[in-house]
Amino acid sequence: AGEGAVAEYLGEYIDADSRRLYPLVGIVIIIIIILIIAYRSRRGVFIPIWIVVGAATVALGMMAAGDTPMYLITNALPVILIAIGVADGIHIIGAYYEEVALRPFSNRRQPVVRSMVELWRPVLFTSITDAAGFLALAAVSFMPPMRAFGIYAALGVLAAAIFSILVIPAMLSILKVKPSPSLKARNRDEAKDTYDRFGHIMSKVGALVIRSPKGVLAIAAVIAAAGIVGALQLKVDYARINYFHEDELIHKADTLINERFDGSNFIDVVIETQEPDGLLNADYLGQMEALQLYAESLPHVGGTTSVVDYVKQLHRALFEDDDTMYSIPEEDSLIAKLFLLFSATGDPESLSKVVDYDYRIANVRIALNGGSYSEIKEVIEPLEVYLSENFTDPALKASIAGRANVTYHWISALSTSHFIGVICSLLAVWLCASLSFRSAVAGLLAITPVVFAVLANYAVMGAFGIWLGVGTSMFAAIGIGISVNFAIHTLSRTIELVRDYGEEIPLAMTQLFPSTGRALLFNFAAVSLGFLVLTTSQISALQEFGFLVAVVTLTSFVASVTILPALLIVLKPHFLDSKVAEEQSIEDIDVEMDGW
Repeated sequence: AGEGAVAEYLGEYIDADSRRLYPLVGIVIIIIIILIIAYRSRRGVFIPIWIVVGAATVALGMMAAGDTPMYLITNALPVILIAIGVADGIHIIGAYYEEVALRPFSNRRQPVVRSMVELWRPVLFTSITDAAGFLALAAVSFMPPMRAFGIYAALGVLAAAIFSILVIPAMLSILKVKPSPSLKARNRDEAKDTYDRFGHIMSKVGALVIRSPKGVLAIAAVIAAAGIVGALQLKVDYARINYFHEDELIHKADTLINERFDGSNFIDVVIETQEPDGLLNADYLGQMEALQLYAESLPHVGGTTSVVDYVKQLHRALFEDDDTMYSIPEEDSLIAKLFLLFSATGDPESLSKVVDYDYRIANVRIALNGGSYSEIKEVIEPLEVYLSENFTDPALKASIAGRANVTYHWISALSTSHFIGVICSLLAVWLCASLSFRSAVAGLLAITPVVFAVLANYAVMGAFGIWLGVGTSMFAAIGIGISVNFAIHTLSRTIELVRDYGEEIPLAMTQLFPSTGRALLFNFAAVSLGFLVLTTSQISALQEFGFLVAVVTLTSFVASVTILPALLIVLKPHFLDSKVAEEQSIEDIDVEMDGW
């Protein structure tokens, strides 16, 4: 057990997860969801493979080029990029097959161009908003692993967007036009029969939303209120040993050490004097002894060790083990003689653990029988006050160090940085969405399902007692980047349909759900199952992280196909009307293509 064992085992687990998780994600997402269920075609699986492999390769290749190590957090990066990258392929290939099913084409390029005219904007801007969310996470984080995660996730997402917009159309345009067995209708009049049972399921969802939009919004308000209550009950805590399950030997050993011995976690207080042999001063040693006594009075402290213990032991041995002499000598000269005697007759190398060769710098080690942030906090904070009040002599400095101190400072700022990161990510996504649709109102509507999803996730965390820690704190920023994809695709397609059907928003919605809604359904399935793969990790923190992102993906999907359409029906925002005259019609595109 101990810090060395934790670091070693975590390294082994990361390597094992890398070998096991990534192939599993590819099999689950690409083969099962896309090939068998969604489109039942070979091109429907092999083309997205190029996208996800390309995105993951760019991200990992840039990490290698930048000499960035593989942290515990970045270990999940390929899984995340595979889950996100496959979504663009689902939408583009789905639109391609819809075009092929609805009308005959004279050449291979026509269905590709028509599909990309419809989807280039949402594909590009969902990727930009994803990258903005990840970069916002990197910008506000003070922890190197989280900064690295945000930067390289953004690079991978942008690579996936470039590959989606360039590679997918290129590959489709050189293949023969072939319909998907899942989409069989051949003209627009038969559009209602174009879709399989998944399209019909989404049509029923749409009918419910169109019939009772205010009821949908009322239910959403109740769930959002529960999410706010859950957010207020969140507990910020972290224990590195909890990366391992309680039935693992390292966890059992850690528990045993904390119960029967001083503890497996340490706080180090570095004592520094200005001159060599400064620690041969009896007054200075007395201050160190008082520090040890105070530390041992604090909760969760199992014991302390310092050079003072050696001095007191040597003093007692000098007087034939008289327990009354287990104390610091009053004369500085006697202290120097004790160390000289020990260096001649004992093991002087053992002193290097508590004091340097010049007797100028010493270490007071405080052993803790608990390693969680909440336990460390009860020691660090009063200890900081004690040092500031009692070590006021400029000739004697005391400063706190050690792994436990690092944990304290990381997590103490986590709650603030987490919510700042959420706000920054939401602002970045709102700005990108507003620029995409050229409407601030559209940007607000785009982040509405995202806010709902994050609040719902807080409610889940509160209900299941999941801590807001190093791993789980990332779910919100990542979930924002992923969740807004559903909203942007919904808004973009609604604008296109309203342009076709005039101001009849409910009529446009009837066309939205069986097409875009079906694609979003498979998008949700791909992303959520991709993250649920992380629940098979050997590291409990990754399991919780995968579960939470899957939950936020589910709630954002549901919100995007229920709450967002309901808001559009009830509010009738002006930006829907303003798009009618701005876009080039698809018929004009067809005329231009006749000359190609």
